[in-house]
Amino acid sequence: MYGLYLEAVNDYINESYGEDVWRLIEARAEIPHLKFVRHQMYNDNLILRLAKAAGEVLGKTHDELMYAFGVYMVKRIGNYGYERILKVLGRNVRDFINELDNLHEYFRFSFPKVQPPSFCVEEECETSLTLHYRSTRKGFTQFVKGQLSQVGRQFYNTDIEVEILSKEETEKMTYVIYKMNFDNAAFKHRMPQQKTAPGYEKLPMKRGIFFDMFPFSVIFRRDMTMYRIGDGLKEVFSDLQGKKVNEEFTLVRPMLEFSWDNIYTHLNNVFELLSKAVVESKQKVNVPKLSKEKEDEGKEESEKPKREEERSTEKSRVRPSPQSTDRRGEYFVPNNL
Repeated sequence: MYGLYLEAVNDYINESYGEDVWRLIEARAEIPHLKFVRHQMYNDNLILRLAKAAGEVLGKTHDELMYAFGVYMVKRIGNYGYERILKVLGRNVRDFINELDNLHEYFRFSFPKVQPPSFCVEEECETSLTLHYRSTRKGFTQFVKGQLSQVGRQFYNTDIEVEILSKEETEKMTYVIYKMNFDNAAFKHRMPQQKTAPGYEKLPMKRGIFFDMFPFSVIFRRDMTMYRIGDGLKEVFSDLQGKKVNEEFTLVRPMLEFSWDNIYTHLNNVFELLSKAVVESKQKVNVPKLSKEKEDEGKEESEKPKREEERSTEKSRVRPSPQSTDRRGEYFVPNNL
């Protein structure tokens, strides 16, 4: 994880209990870092070690401290300059939570190595919604609970009661179902619109226009067989048509089983695919024919030390374009035909 989180934990303990207590906790946790760097990567276990040491010093449970860390993390976001980005996700709690899985897309330029969790809303009513959380990290269930509670208070002036309905942990993943109880008036307001506007479900668009707009798209049927590939994707993968999309690509996010039903029930999420095949550049390097004088100069150049030759060769290489080496699909569209 990035030092941004550890920096927030450091500030929370300093502000709440004083610097002397932080030094004691830091020593007990055997943390060698005198100061955390916000954009530097650290081991995920550091924050858990700090919570354990703080519990021993302060007489608090691990869950209490991780919840407090999560609350404080949201409070500090304004000081880090990210509050405006968070508010872009939605005008109310409902919109924010439904777009939460896409939050880390906004932070990729600042934190390119981030390994985001996955958030999916599956059930919703006028008084609550159910949020499914999946992460490769362990021990952050209460941390996320604190963040969810504080987002409602800080950004939307809404009290949110967060319950943990279930929790499963394996070696590779933590899966938690949260129930968020709050006044979900936005859901109530949108229900009539969904019932009175069925005509918008089938807006006509010619296939040629669609694939010109999305050249890296793929359309597949319920059995996951791809039957239409965008021209841009064909340049990279020439033999995808007729194959199953879940056999040729891995679903990176959201963290779900790659199936038709999961895709169809999570249409608010951005789906990121990673090709299983290695993509090689098809870009060719045109080498101009040399004159006799140039050939002689080339012979003289070849007699220089080997390191100079390697340096010259390295300069003459042409890097493949990012598009030709990208292994990730840009868009895909489930088709019900």
